[in-house]
Amino acid sequence: MPRNYDIIVLGCGGMGSAALAELARRGVRVLGLEQYPLVHDQGSSHGETRIIRLAYYEHPDYVPLLRRAFERWYELEQECGEQLLTETGMLSMGEPNSELITGIQRAAAEHSLQLESYSAREVQQRWPQWKLPESYVGVFENVAGYLRVERCIRAQLKVAHARGAQIVAEEPVISWQAEANTVTVRTARETYHAAKLVIAGGAWNPELLGALNLPLTVARMVPCWFEVPNPRLFTRQRFPCFIHTSPVGEFYGFPQIDGQGLKLAPHHNSNEVSSPAEVDRAT
Repeated sequence: MPRNYDIIVLGCGGMGSAALAELARRGVRVLGLEQYPLVHDQGSSHGETRIIRLAYYEHPDYVPLLRRAFERWYELEQECGEQLLTETGMLSMGEPNSELITGIQRAAAEHSLQLESYSAREVQQRWPQWKLPESYVGVFENVAGYLRVERCIRAQLKVAHARGAQIVAEEPVISWQAEANTVTVRTARETYHAAKLVIAGGAWNPELLGALNLPLTVARMVPCWFEVPNPRLFTRQRFPCFIHTSPVGEFYGFPQIDGQGLKLAPHHNSNEVSSPAEVDRAT
């Protein structure tokens, strides 16, 4: 295997695999290094699904990026011959003046997105799985759904490999050093050189970027899967992805997929950890 590349990518999860695929498409001599087996369950890009939506309440500037993201996911599906994105629509619920609802409405207004607005009673009439406070409202966008994250990573790695990328798994990076025109990466087994370096280490970025003294923190997000009494009411045909804001925080979730139960997770509430290696994954 050659040890000199145009670009080296550290980490082959969601971000790293996407970078590898795009660089390989552009004809770049690229190497991907991953400390674990490919598509592992130790990082940020696992756990079955992630929501994709257009009306980002966090800021309207996300909307053009998301429009392009939808296009690229559909292109990747065609290239790899596998469905990665499932459109279910997205239901967001909260007080009318909440950051969630007003942010969605602002993004929709600035980018001409189509939304359907509902009172709490109307939400419950259309989706009887929900029981909301009377003061709540709901907004529904059709162009939204979920991505099968492990499939997405495999597809991106498949495309990257097919277009010439070198991908090496189970080879932890020990150190890297940048000089004028060269980056040197040392792993447990080899030393590699490249003109540029992409660091996509996820929760390991504070360690990989430690010499730069950046204010990075790692937070653990724990999703849960719940059994439901009538699974047919929670299939994607009857139950869309959702975000629900409440006095104790925001929660997002998915329809039941492959009989795994209803997936629910906090949107921002999380616990900081000093290192991902110290996380007790049994709790």
